[in-house]
Amino acid sequence: MNSSGHRAIVLSTGYNYAAFGVAISPTTGKRYWAGVILKGPDRTAAWSKVGTVSKTILDQTYARVTVRWSGGDTRLQVLTAGLRYFQAQKRRDGGTWLDYGTTTNTSLTRKWSRGHRYDVRLRARDKVGNWGA
Repeated sequence: MNSSGHRAIVLSTGYNYAAFGVAISPTTGKRYWAGVILKGPDRTAAWSKVGTVSKTILDQTYARVTVRWSGGDTRLQVLTAGLRYFQAQKRRDGGTWLDYGTTTNTSLTRKWSRGHRYDVRLRARDKVGNWGA
């Protein structure tokens, strides 16, 4: 921070990635530091998180289930791509995953058969194509 050039780079809001490393000489023990600060495209994954699940019993056979979630794109100092959409899937009783497709909605309401176990998973994608887990 004593170098005006280095200080300006470190304090700048025009960069979005930074990496630092150190190497230690095995003979002298001297430390050698290096840093890379750059402005690059968004490579971070979008994120999603399941929120609440609500259920309304319709009759002996069916229930209406609503799953709500939230998500977004990981915020960078510059060049954040932004959220594009979510992909939602469900499976019944540990079977095959059924894809509901992509949506910008933050909830899904379906009529499901009672007496079964349902799993729901979702992931988010940003505007440059980075998928979240």
